[in-house]
Amino acid sequence: MKIDLTPAAIDKRMKRVAMLRKLCLSLAKAKKVEQEKKNGSRKRTRK
Repeated sequence: MKIDLTPAAIDKRMKRVAMLRKLCLSLAKAKKVEQEKKNGSRKRTRK
């Protein structure tokens, strides 16, 4: 199995990775917010 290394294919993969990154960050943020709501806590800063 060969990997398509044409500029168009690379660009498509890079865009897909960027979209997945945004999705993961969004899900992590949503999970954090949901946990804060569940615990009734506010944002805390780490020292």
